Amino acid sequence: MSSDSSEGPWPESPPPESRFRWSWNPAVLSDLPVVRREFRAHALGLLAGRAHAEDAVADAVLALDELMSNALRHGGTPVQVTVGSLESGLLLVVADGSAGDPPRHRTPDGSGPGGRGLHIVADAAEGTGWCRSPGGKSVWAFVPVMI
Repeated sequence: MSSDSSEGPWPESPPPESRFRWSWNPAVLSDLPVVRREFRAHALGLLAGRAHAEDAVADAVLALDELMSNALRHGGTPVQVTVGSLESGLLLVVADGSAGDPPRHRTPDGSGPGGRGLHIVADAAEGTGWCRSPGGKSVWAFVPVMI
């Protein structure tokens, strides 16, 4: 898996197969703090006793938050968040109700706070992608953490 943080669309590919762990259905941006807290607690429990678990989980929480907020701001409801595990990390999958354009890296122009989210995700991830799904699309990122 590789990640490209250059400007342009994310690669179109389905997420890798993973073991299901957790899911949420945020409906509004104010739901995200609860999801972040629960995800952080679950991930820290999964990684208990591992070296650098706090840093790895912080990266995963940030990446998940960016994917969720993008889905709610740009993709539309319903939003479904699913986290799975692979041998060496966590697979973050966020499905939204938009079958529109693929996620695109933008170059922030300094005129506002937007444009950095997918770059943040790509920096934390070892692999990223998106695919069309029933009723919309799914965007995913694989964040390495030693499980």
